[in-house]
Amino acid sequence: MDVSSALSSLLSHGGYSQASLASLLKVDPSTISRWANNETEPRVQAQRLIQQIALSEGIESSSKDDSDSEIRQSFDAALKEIRESFHRRGKLSSRNAVLEELGKILFCQVSALKFGEADLVSLKKEFEGPELAREFVRKAHHLLRNYLPSSLEAELSQDHFEIRINDQEHQLIAEIVDALELVPWERFEEALSVDIFNELFGKFLADSFSQEKQLGQYLTPIEMVRLMVDLALNSLSDEAIDLLLDPEDCRQFGHILDPSCGVGTFLTEIIRALHPLVIKRHGLDQSKIWLRNFANEVLVGIDKSERMIKLATANLALSGCENVNLHCMSSLSREDNDDVLGRKLEGNVGLILTNPPFGAEFALPDIGQYRIYDQWTSTKPKKINSEVLFIERYLDWLNEDGQCLTVVPDSILTNRGIYSDLRKGMYDEIAVRSVISFPAETFSIAGTTAKTSILHFAKRVGAAEKTYFAICNHIGYRVITKGTHKVRQNIRQNDIPRVANCYLTGKDGDQCRWTPVRKDVRRWDATYHAYLSDVLVKRLERPRKSDVLLTDVADIATDRVDPRRSIGSFDYIEISDVDSLTSSVKSKEVNCEEAPSRARKQVCASDVLVSTVRPEQRKIGIVSSHDDGAVCTTGFVVLRPTKIDSLLLAELLKSDFVINQLLRNNIGIAYPAVDEACFAQVVLPIEFDQIEKLQNTATEVRSLQEELDSKSGNFRQMVANDIQAWNLD
Repeated sequence: MDVSSALSSLLSHGGYSQASLASLLKVDPSTISRWANNETEPRVQAQRLIQQIALSEGIESSSKDDSDSEIRQSFDAALKEIRESFHRRGKLSSRNAVLEELGKILFCQVSALKFGEADLVSLKKEFEGPELAREFVRKAHHLLRNYLPSSLEAELSQDHFEIRINDQEHQLIAEIVDALELVPWERFEEALSVDIFNELFGKFLADSFSQEKQLGQYLTPIEMVRLMVDLALNSLSDEAIDLLLDPEDCRQFGHILDPSCGVGTFLTEIIRALHPLVIKRHGLDQSKIWLRNFANEVLVGIDKSERMIKLATANLALSGCENVNLHCMSSLSREDNDDVLGRKLEGNVGLILTNPPFGAEFALPDIGQYRIYDQWTSTKPKKINSEVLFIERYLDWLNEDGQCLTVVPDSILTNRGIYSDLRKGMYDEIAVRSVISFPAETFSIAGTTAKTSILHFAKRVGAAEKTYFAICNHIGYRVITKGTHKVRQNIRQNDIPRVANCYLTGKDGDQCRWTPVRKDVRRWDATYHAYLSDVLVKRLERPRKSDVLLTDVADIATDRVDPRRSIGSFDYIEISDVDSLTSSVKSKEVNCEEAPSRARKQVCASDVLVSTVRPEQRKIGIVSSHDDGAVCTTGFVVLRPTKIDSLLLAELLKSDFVINQLLRNNIGIAYPAVDEACFAQVVLPIEFDQIEKLQNTATEVRSLQEELDSKSGNFRQMVANDIQAWNLD
């Protein structure tokens, strides 16, 4: 994206003034004017932030200009037409198989152009019908044999890449060539300079993946990818940036690795971010040298899915890369025969950008050589999830001061057990640079609402002086269901520019905080460190003698019972039985043999029940005398008042001051809940002398409520008796 064009658009159409942009970018207004007029050039970090702001405002890059719109529209039309031709001819049964073939065709076309060979479109000038089909297949086989990345030779034979079209399918091949002919391929290099092909192919894949869950799991939203690339570039020194942009010396930076590369989105995005800067600094001719060296010796992509590697090959080709280092293998294998590449990478990676697969379990012997198994944890787990193993592998690969930006499930940052062991084990080897929380909706188009964050750390001895924690509540889109498919719907709400700006300027902001991460801190997530306002944080961090902790006035009850071991029935209370407005609780009778597995906590009259699930719903209730001895779900914390009336305690617990403290302690991926242990540190918004003043009133209200409940019950019983006695005869 051209920075001066982005600035001009923001100033003329985006509703920004020079003063407001200057304030956002922490520069003088005159600097904004010089940037917009191309009198001076912003630093790389500032350029990327300007681009993010423009994207968040719906302002496209210079590729929207009339000079590029022809390429954009024609390439988009060609992709769709080729896909429809496959479907129309019934050639392949699945959408992902069609995408794979389309990727091969694009790779062939682009490779022919890059290496000065006759391309697939030019065949139409000499051949037609059966001859065109034969020459198309022959030419495709030739291009695939000669120009596929050499790095794949040891893992995938040429047969894996052969196109699945035979020379008898005349009509299908004719339609494919006609579709390719829509694109002005003579402007290929021009399109590369503004990233049109790569951008549109990425959007095409995203649109296609949204309707294919098997593929959707591989797709990282471009908003998250771009933020991660921006964070990486903003974290590098000026010397490192200069090295990365150097056509000859870029290789000295070390590798840029994605060990779970999928379709290569992170690899193409780092090219998209750097390539225009190389052109501006060194010129178009030198940028070609840079692209060749950068692709051949800096970028490395690994994925165990053959289909993803094929699509990544096409994606990188459309970025202008040739012979990029792609590998079809498992990044987690540490067997001697399988880990040749892994050992080669160890200590030689300057930057990791990745989104690894979550939830895959590995057991012995696969985990035996990992430190998380034999050094960092006191117990020997039978199985370890892939996301834990990947974190350790990143440490192996990074060079000194190398950085990693990875998407992680929040369990990596919050959970106990092996996750806590991982954090403690790696603490002395890294500096945590930033942790950014993303909403559960981020990956919902792929069928999951798992809570995720960006974890950004550098490999070095000694913790970072401060770590940047930020919460991104809105990402510029929401996911809605249309028919049987989930689709993205763009919205104006987008916290990414705010998050990026606070990181760039080193300032605190709304749910963005810079704070140290100590070794003994039990959580690394942004919700814990950045959720509360600065005022509330300071109030909690500097307690007063008069402050009242929850445990000063109530005990956390731990009475346990298993109704399944009894005969008959019991009174059961679950979260839906609490009226959040009146704090009343109504149990229901359940047969002991049908007791839910979560029915474990025994309660007493006057206990206060607090739901640990979705605390913002304020499901807080008081156990009545009728439910003394009932059993409630483990989804409640049971508080037994000792120095406070139940009604007063329930009202205090519903306050924003307390609810925000609870929300700060949410943990979990699919169903976030409050850690019960945090209740011991909850501060109540009241002082002891105020409690004494309110006790009598609270007791009186409770007494009147009990009297009302009793009379209401008697009244209902009287009505029921009269109804039963009434004779229709």
